[in-house]
Amino acid sequence: MVPSLTQPTSRERESVCVSHTPPRDHTPPPADRPSLPETGDGQSGPYPPTLWAMIPYHTPQKVGSQPTHMSIEVEASDVVRVVLQFLSENKLNASLAALQKESGISLNATDSVDRLTADVLAGRWDAVLTAVAPMSLPRGLLSELYEQVVVELLELREPDTARQMLRGAAPLLAMKAHEPKRHARLEALAARPYFEARDAYDGGVTRESRRSSIAEGLRAEVAAVPPARLLTLLGHALKWQRQQGMLPPEGTKFDVLAGGAARRLVEREAYVSVAGPVIKFGKKSHAECAAFSPDGAFLVSGSIDGFLEVWDFERGKLRLDLPYQESDQLMMHDAAVLSLGFSRDSELLASGSQDGVLKVWRPRTGQCVRRFPKAHAGGVTCVAFARDGLSVATGSFDALVRVHGLKSGKSLKEASRDAAEMPPRCHRDAAEMQPAEMPPR
Repeated sequence: MVPSLTQPTSRERESVCVSHTPPRDHTPPPADRPSLPETGDGQSGPYPPTLWAMIPYHTPQKVGSQPTHMSIEVEASDVVRVVLQFLSENKLNASLAALQKESGISLNATDSVDRLTADVLAGRWDAVLTAVAPMSLPRGLLSELYEQVVVELLELREPDTARQMLRGAAPLLAMKAHEPKRHARLEALAARPYFEARDAYDGGVTRESRRSSIAEGLRAEVAAVPPARLLTLLGHALKWQRQQGMLPPEGTKFDVLAGGAARRLVEREAYVSVAGPVIKFGKKSHAECAAFSPDGAFLVSGSIDGFLEVWDFERGKLRLDLPYQESDQLMMHDAAVLSLGFSRDSELLASGSQDGVLKVWRPRTGQCVRRFPKAHAGGVTCVAFARDGLSVATGSFDALVRVHGLKSGKSLKEASRDAAEMPPRCHRDAAEMQPAEMPPR
């Protein structure tokens, strides 16, 4: 809980100062203060005013005297607003709503007020409603905005959408509770089979004048702020620390929270003591193969009925967050799936079936990006991607190892073994062997 953010006490104001001895005056920085290099976003020269709160500096002193620490105080509410902007830009709406509710601070800001008002004047209400959704605006302004949206929907012969807004939008429900006659008037307009402008805009008011009034109201309530303020401030602070030699060598992974080089956590290997969830198949089906993706995001099984299924291995259930599985459009072969293999970046999945077919999929979308209908004369017993992900090596019951090009869709290389021996095994290096290195047929 953030107490009294709108009017912080003296103790609270001191707690958000960066310097060890925050002064009570706001002495400007010295003229010879070093400037930042070009930031890439068009900003250069002296440190931005908001950055001084993050970087304490020393004023010049006589020899032998102690340097004076200077800083600028930052309101706690401003820190919260910067975090709110970050949450809003990254679509973390639940966290945004929770922080606004707990702190009592709203983010009534956008990167361009002119663009917002231009959208209002042009009637681009979808963009306007999206922009004002995270804001906390006066009830009267919201009522006027949503009322105009409903009226223009009726003017466009969209009564169903208008009625849905009247009965579901929070500002219109608030209007129904506080101004029932105004809400009932809109309901009556929506119930009519025709639209009459004189009834919707009474008292000599026009659509353009209503839009202009709403635009002026938003301009008075909404502030324009540059985008990505949190990342910009962090970038400036890190550049200053690099100039001061306070950062680890370039190329080292940096932990922003800890303020130093990231520690590599080494987990001790231990025996599995608790069994994980059990994945169950139907009575007439069973898994022939399974594979984890290198990044650990996917567990895919290939079954005797030809289906490839992606599982939530922590719960032992089919993953329904993938749209194609939720709609029952599973990846599949016409015969039993005998082998599976992922590319190094986990973006592609190769599967081989009993009828000698090789398919390459995108497991995130379920799309089949390449199909080799005659990869082998027998069942494909193993598959492996090359390191560059441009080819796939396969082994089969026909005692052949083949390398297939994903771009060309053709078999590039081939090697054989005695058919009396066991079927060959695939390895990642097999897809990168040169023809001279492959044993003769």
